Amino acid sequence: MHFRSPAALGATALLLALSWPTPAAAQSRLAVDVIAPAAGARISDGPTVAIQNVFGDDRSQELLTSGFPARITLTVELWRSRTFFDEFISSTTIQRVVQYDALSKTFRVGRVLEDSIGDESRHATLDAVRHTLSAPARIALPAPPDRRGLYYAASVTIETFNSNDLLEVRRWLSGEVEPSIHGKRNPGSALTRGIFTLFSRLLGGDVKHATARSDLFDT
Repeated sequence: MHFRSPAALGATALLLALSWPTPAAAQSRLAVDVIAPAAGARISDGPTVAIQNVFGDDRSQELLTSGFPARITLTVELWRSRTFFDEFISSTTIQRVVQYDALSKTFRVGRVLEDSIGDESRHATLDAVRHTLSAPARIALPAPPDRRGLYYAASVTIETFNSNDLLEVRRWLSGEVEPSIHGKRNPGSALTRGIFTLFSRLLGGDVKHATARSDLFDT
């Protein structure tokens, strides 16, 4: 499958960096909601988490449609409230990568696995991607029994254009999953990675972050 060369990506990045317009109005801000399970299901079910306003700004949209990947990292933690320092109990992290595939003219969504990226879905429009990623999801993080003052904390980070993602997504789009699975990864030369990092900095990193926490509950 065709993937843009570093030179082509670099040229696009420079054009975007040099010609990016000043925002004329406030745009939708990234947000996340986390809701604890109902009273009878807290030791068997985890919280429900929904991400709001995914890729809700012009900058993210422009980068995505230009072929640059975005990494979405969702972390959910379970805590117990205490007088001085809250007690951490457990956590889970889910990562996805989104990139526009110019050959098929679709947006591909992949789940970041232990050492590779697995296909999850394809979408014809960015609106469809937003709908999928914003859908409320049940997170497998049940609470232990007989605890008081528990709460869930959720954080989501979206990085549009990341040097590590460019290298990994290149293999994903090309179907080259074997090197990653067997630990024989070839992340590219230091020069190539340096170029990707440089352009990422020119574009300001475009990192967005949001946090939220649930109400206190007992089990």
